Amino acid sequence: MAKVFKFIFLISITIVFSCNRKVNNEPGAQSNIIEYRIFNDLSKEKTGVDFKNSLTVRDSFNIIDYLYYYNGGGVSIGDINNDSLPDIFLTSNMEQNELYLNLGGMKFKKITSEAGIGKMGNWSTGTVMADVNGDGYLDLYVCNVSGFLAFHGRNELYINNGDLTFTESAEEYGLDFSGYSTHAGFFDADNDGDLDMYLLNHSVHTARSYGKTTQRTVQDNLAGDRLFIQENGKFYDRTLESGIYSSALGYGLSVSFSDVNNDGYPDIYVANDFHENDYLYINKKDGTFKEELELRFGHTSRFSMGSDFGDLNGDGFSDLFVCDMMPEDESILKRSGGDDSYEIYKLKRSFGYYEQNPRNSLQINQGGTFKDIAVASNVDATDWSWGPLIADFDGDGSNDIFITNGIMKRPNDLDYINFISNSRVSKLMNEFNDSIFNEAMNKMPDGKFPNTLFLNKAGGFIRNYTFSGSTDSTYSTGGAYSDLDNDGDLDLVINNINDEVTILENTSNPCDNSKAILKLSLLNPEVKNRNGIGAKVLVGNKSGYLLREHYVNKGWQSSVSNELIFNLDSGALSTKVFVQWPGEQKFRIHEVSLSSGCNKIIITYDNSAELVEDPRNRNFRYSFTSLSNAFIDGDVYHQDQFYNEYAAESLKPFMTSTEGAEIVKYDMNGDGLEDFFLTGGRQQPTRLFIQDKSGAFIHMPILAIEQDSAFEDVAMVIEDLNNDGIPDIVLGSSGLVEADLNKGNMIRVYLSEDGEYSYKRKNAFKQNENHLNVGALILEDFDLDGNIDLFIGERSVIQKYGRDGAAVVFTWDKEKESFDFITRLSFGGMITDALFEDIIKDSDGSELLVVGEWMSPKIVSFRRGIKNFEVITPDNLENLKGLWRSVNLFKKSDNSTTVLLGNMSPNLKLRVSAKNPVKMYVGDFNANGSIDQILAHYYENQYFTVYGKNVLTSELPLLKKKYLFYSEFSEQPVSKVLEGLRTEGIEEKELTTLSNVMISFDDKGAQVNDLPLAGQYGPINSSVVIDEEESGVIAIGNFHGLRPEFGRLDANSGICITDIGTQLKIESLNLGFTDFRDIEVFNTIKGKVAIVSSYNDKLKTFFINKSEGKL
Repeated sequence: MAKVFKFIFLISITIVFSCNRKVNNEPGAQSNIIEYRIFNDLSKEKTGVDFKNSLTVRDSFNIIDYLYYYNGGGVSIGDINNDSLPDIFLTSNMEQNELYLNLGGMKFKKITSEAGIGKMGNWSTGTVMADVNGDGYLDLYVCNVSGFLAFHGRNELYINNGDLTFTESAEEYGLDFSGYSTHAGFFDADNDGDLDMYLLNHSVHTARSYGKTTQRTVQDNLAGDRLFIQENGKFYDRTLESGIYSSALGYGLSVSFSDVNNDGYPDIYVANDFHENDYLYINKKDGTFKEELELRFGHTSRFSMGSDFGDLNGDGFSDLFVCDMMPEDESILKRSGGDDSYEIYKLKRSFGYYEQNPRNSLQINQGGTFKDIAVASNVDATDWSWGPLIADFDGDGSNDIFITNGIMKRPNDLDYINFISNSRVSKLMNEFNDSIFNEAMNKMPDGKFPNTLFLNKAGGFIRNYTFSGSTDSTYSTGGAYSDLDNDGDLDLVINNINDEVTILENTSNPCDNSKAILKLSLLNPEVKNRNGIGAKVLVGNKSGYLLREHYVNKGWQSSVSNELIFNLDSGALSTKVFVQWPGEQKFRIHEVSLSSGCNKIIITYDNSAELVEDPRNRNFRYSFTSLSNAFIDGDVYHQDQFYNEYAAESLKPFMTSTEGAEIVKYDMNGDGLEDFFLTGGRQQPTRLFIQDKSGAFIHMPILAIEQDSAFEDVAMVIEDLNNDGIPDIVLGSSGLVEADLNKGNMIRVYLSEDGEYSYKRKNAFKQNENHLNVGALILEDFDLDGNIDLFIGERSVIQKYGRDGAAVVFTWDKEKESFDFITRLSFGGMITDALFEDIIKDSDGSELLVVGEWMSPKIVSFRRGIKNFEVITPDNLENLKGLWRSVNLFKKSDNSTTVLLGNMSPNLKLRVSAKNPVKMYVGDFNANGSIDQILAHYYENQYFTVYGKNVLTSELPLLKKKYLFYSEFSEQPVSKVLEGLRTEGIEEKELTTLSNVMISFDDKGAQVNDLPLAGQYGPINSSVVIDEEESGVIAIGNFHGLRPEFGRLDANSGICITDIGTQLKIESLNLGFTDFRDIEVFNTIKGKVAIVSSYNDKLKTFFINKSEGKL
């Protein structure tokens, strides 16, 4: 039992802090909940399936000894006797696994004993049905755990004899592995026509399962994964030579297959629990695989569990869903471990582990790279979730998501962890004290929870709580789907712990409607992979192509039947089915005639069928081609010194020290070519790059600017201030400590002298007028009096996050060559960007539009003079309180102006709505002279703190005495938490939206429209117009400066927004996962070139290519 305390240690370094979850709606959606019945829950008397996965807890064997004690059993479904009726196999951890023959009409008969199915171990886990030997009959593979504690046995392979009997043949086939097996998946790894097998194993907590990622190359005989290649009817272990990791670091909980890079070869995704990364193995087509997760994913789930590939956004390519165990219930969430402290997060990164968030992930496939939009899609928190199944359950043509949920005991409960971490309790438990063991088990809360169904509807995913007529909680683990009664819809079989198996009969009955249902099976009798495992099948629909990639292992320790179901828009029709058979690079066309209702069709491989290229259209209006030689002096980087803001401001929600890398375009030498500045980080100078006649850029030093490298420069404006025909420069900086402000150099003016590229810094401000932490600079003649004016918006008050930033206007005195203070404006937020344009079409000139954090957009008119400025923001914009990052012109005409406002995006894990905004209380709560921030979100008619108990008590120790237990704190609304704290002078801020929006201004006022979901994957930090004719705009984003509780935002790697006619079209540019800051487009002799900057990263340069014609 002493081994459990290694588990306690792991919990203590991986799931210390709990955070919030989000249940706001999709942009434009009215509700994310729907209630109507799709399934009937059939009793065992109806079905004849009387299976129960019974677990008996003993003091000598339980979850304290074996961390995966409650992981449950699996389900495999397939037609074992080729009578067109899918049969069911169920695994039991401790007891006999069972096989049930489908008799039709949802009736089943147990045939385990007569079929020759035994049990070669005493702890079974996953199962899969596949035709392993290619004889036309489905065989059965069963995983067991052995070699740990009292576990013994080996994995089993039951070869189908074709007469409803099986022969156990694992040793004969080379698949009799003994170790810590979770599941197995059959696929044709080398496209040679037979099935190979990936064996998924899991570690147990030992000294070898901790440490740096360099240990991945050290094989573990029991815990390491295995790749078995079939050669001449037998399987051989090719793990090490194939590039598969097989170490004790891996806590493999699911394996899924998909052709991720669309090259015709299967790739492998492995979901790992705890600290170890998930693995993405890209097939190199030579018998080897290369792990490329960090190249293709911005982040993953942390406690990754079940997984499944399937097309979820209807673009014809497979996306990925991975389960985690984030609770949706506020009280459970506050009692559960989940998020790391910033220090632990940095430690893990230093050990080589990748970005992970403790929540479900919905990874959208964007050309072989994946963007997680689970939070924006409201599918991130489904409690202790095991297995996702992606399929069209309601028969509307779009794939839905079904998730099994529930655990008998929650081992991540923080009160429980505190209890067993007590030295006295530890000592007694190591002495096998029955009383203390029972007390410990009772401290572990129950984790029963309902299964979840998300229906894929226009505008996003809608949770259906009553999909089976019941909202009962369960301990459901493995699950699989199939059309068990041949009525054209998908039924479900779910394996439960200590309860009867659940069989859900789908009542959609699509065969009775006027639409065509295609039930498709593949057959290639020329190879052993007869069922076409790994094939891609495309069927045309009104909205594009419906895709099915044919793999049977799904979700959690389970597998589904071989039949593929397509629900089409139309009734009777003749259609083309495109099949990319395993081993072929192109698709073969198979013509089929369909009638209304169900159409069951077997497509047999035909070598004479026409071969065509991939019919899916991924041609975009604009595409980027990387340009490697844009800079004559080599690669250009933005570099900044790391500063841990949370050490000084532990409750600060977001960093403000990572704002630099602005690109400022200007023809500095008057040669007609566009040049640019790149603002530098702390101790890195801001630099000028001049474009030469070849279209390349060369660094041109400006000594006066490069000598001033002490600051993080974040903003720059250029204008000829001294009327010598040479542009002058105003440069704004950001600071994080009082010492920066006291230098009085936050805004610096550089005037040209002695010709080109020669500048002198001018003391252009009076004392104490130059201390603002710059968020935005605008240099324009605001009041049209002939004098240049300067607007400065303050990003944040140093070490007082949440306090309103100042907004001031100066005017340039040509004679004194200095800026004179004119007036101060008040916007009630922290300013990040501003724009001076003719926004309000009233023929009175341009207006100033200002955006920032914790504020609504503000519009200011200076038509009556700067001192007599007017705030003329339309009323409907006042409630757009966001975390605004940027504002830019989208399109402009004589009658209207449209601007694009970049927000933090609904992919940020905060529960935000106009009706129930997120609140931030700002003040000195413990009277220590520092400003703290307490965030609160709305849940079930009350406001609760966003941060968990550990985070708050680390800064506010009074709360530690007030709440001794997490269970006490978890029930407390923020009003109760604030009681006893110093609330004098507290400010209250609000967030009502996180969406990126378009605002159109015309004679009717301001019309606000959220961007479609494809424009909400991440923040928009900068945007640039590239095509005024089509209102083409490129917008870049991401933001990594977030607390670990929120996880970094990395899903906006560039989007192109075009407005063709009345339809807004958004396309992904896939520029990477870096922390993008700015983008500018340059006209060069080579064509249009985009330069993209990122915080603390290399500048990227691209040719912009435009596709002509209709897309």
